[in-house]
Amino acid sequence: MLTGALVFCAGALLAVMSSFNGVLQGYVGMFGVSLITHGVGGVLLILWLIYKKEKLRLGPMPWYLYSAGLFGLIQVAGGSLCVMHIGPALTACLSVAGSISQSILVDHFGWLGMKREAFRVKRVPGLLVLAVGILIVNFGGKGAELGNLELGNIPYIFIAFFEGGLGVYSRAVNFRATECLGLANGTLVNYVTASFLSLALLLFSGPADSWAGFAAAPLWVYLGGVCGVVAMVINVTALKKLTMFQSGVLMLAGQLSCSAALDGLLFQSMSMGKLLGVLIVAIGVAWDKKAALAQ
Repeated sequence: MLTGALVFCAGALLAVMSSFNGVLQGYVGMFGVSLITHGVGGVLLILWLIYKKEKLRLGPMPWYLYSAGLFGLIQVAGGSLCVMHIGPALTACLSVAGSISQSILVDHFGWLGMKREAFRVKRVPGLLVLAVGILIVNFGGKGAELGNLELGNIPYIFIAFFEGGLGVYSRAVNFRATECLGLANGTLVNYVTASFLSLALLLFSGPADSWAGFAAAPLWVYLGGVCGVVAMVINVTALKKLTMFQSGVLMLAGQLSCSAALDGLLFQSMSMGKLLGVLIVAIGVAWDKKAALAQ
């Protein structure tokens, strides 16, 4: 029960991170957002290792586990880009749709060394309720999300779905890294790799005067990195007790609940329709969990 509540909170933190990053991108660009998010998270993890008097280690482990940093960079940069163009709620819905579809495949086939759990037909009704809830959150506003489906925003719709699915592989790879190096060091590898890649891309792609955006951005948007690292640590810890799909749907509920609230605070598009959609999603999560436990 406690693990589930923490994963729900992790989903809410990811929604907050995406919204903060969407604002930050207007100042520093998507690679700047990734650099800040992973840089802040990496510093926090190093301070934690120092506090716990643990040895800093970035290896050894299988080479492919270092790819978590690349996945994280694409996910953060893509998520902030989508929030800026189609808003937090639609980005979150598409992201979790991608996440759910990929987490089912990861669990069913046991990819990346995750615990294998075959998909059963009895889970379909709960998933359909989940899908209905996602659609209501998307279209439960005052028409704002319908405008987000215009032709120019189609690429961002695909990006949001793709980065959600990529997040599943990022969590799975990061989990395997923590098995090799421990929780803090395994997560730190992800953040160090992503920070260096982000810095390299920023130096390569950005004009010299773009660095002024880092000083101009409000201080509060830098808290996105804090939200991200806390959510990552919770997720990795939870995967010891939950399947990838269970973790994904609980994060979904947290993300959608928080994203709907943030739409109201940041974009003034809160509505009873969105709140109803979040409630239906929660029902779908409970239904699927009951079906999964009955297997």
